[in-house]
Amino acid sequence: MSKTPDYSYIIFASGDAEWYREAAAPLAESLEEVVPFHGKEVPAPLQTVSGVVKNDWKPFAVLGCALFVAQHLTAKFLDDVYAQIQPRIKALLEKLDSKLNGGNRRAQKVFTISVWYAEYNVLVSVSVVGKDFDSVVKQLHLVQGVLANALTWIATNGTQKPIHHYNIEDGKVNAAPVLLDRFGEMLGQ
Repeated sequence: MSKTPDYSYIIFASGDAEWYREAAAPLAESLEEVVPFHGKEVPAPLQTVSGVVKNDWKPFAVLGCALFVAQHLTAKFLDDVYAQIQPRIKALLEKLDSKLNGGNRRAQKVFTISVWYAEYNVLVSVSVVGKDFDSVVKQLHLVQGVLANALTWIATNGTQKPIHHYNIEDGKVNAAPVLLDRFGEMLGQ
């Protein structure tokens, strides 16, 4: 019997050193309490993200996590995992606006949650965008519905490309995914 967990996570972020200290590290600590860290190699379309630390200024501050889900796990299981991590994410994001300064304070805020569905060999990524993290938090409840609709889209249209990206901004989401070959394309890499 394998000791490899059926689900795991990685963290990704784009911002300056303060951003990693105030946002990425606390998110990793919080998730580690309920989801094991993904200690093995990530799928090829994600490799530009794993282990990358960039200290550059972009017009947005990105923070996110990717969940890796084994093929045999059900959508209900994923809903249960998300129900455990969403309050942790929300609590962290609610505190971030007051801690930020410089370029991170001025930047548009983006929180991305992604799920690697092993059975489809596809990453479904959902970015929640706002002028501040308070507006991002107010839209987090939409993520589960977008993930469920993404699976319906895949069942109808096929995978097509390894990354399917959705954007939630002002409560609106794209109906069809933006199809990408690698995760770095979303981050301008």
